[in-house]
Amino acid sequence: MNKKGKVATIIATIAVAGIIYGVGYLNGDASAVNKINATLDANWEAKNATTDTMVTETPTEDLTVKAWKEVIKFSGSSIKTTQKFTVTADEWRIKWDTTPTADDANFQIYVNNADGSIKSVVANIIGKGSDESYITGSGEFSLTINTSQKYNVTIEEQ
Repeated sequence: MNKKGKVATIIATIAVAGIIYGVGYLNGDASAVNKINATLDANWEAKNATTDTMVTETPTEDLTVKAWKEVIKFSGSSIKTTQKFTVTADEWRIKWDTTPTADDANFQIYVNNADGSIKSVVANIIGKGSDESYITGSGEFSLTINTSQKYNVTIEEQ
């Protein structure tokens, strides 16, 4: 029974009990009055027990916010394929920033799977910039960084 149905049942019970209580009281029938009081008490206890159960339930999911931790960091100013690194989390991110040394140049970051195939392109700009990209899937990876600009790249996982 849904919540509205329960409320309607309680209200109906109280209304009927009130009528019987009044009739029993007027006729001097103490047993009818006692039965009504017992029924009302039982309904009240059942309602409060349900409410207490609902209020004291605890969430089943973990609401803890996990901190990001650094896996590895790369910096430089030339084209390179990085060493392989391992990510153990299902979600991880790449944070990067780049600044031209003289003229604006292209800046690209490719994420490579362990076999060397490209998993994702996370940066492709010309000139100064910074950003972060989120990637799913754990495993062993490397980066191909294509630029002549200064850069910092950080891999983080939760």
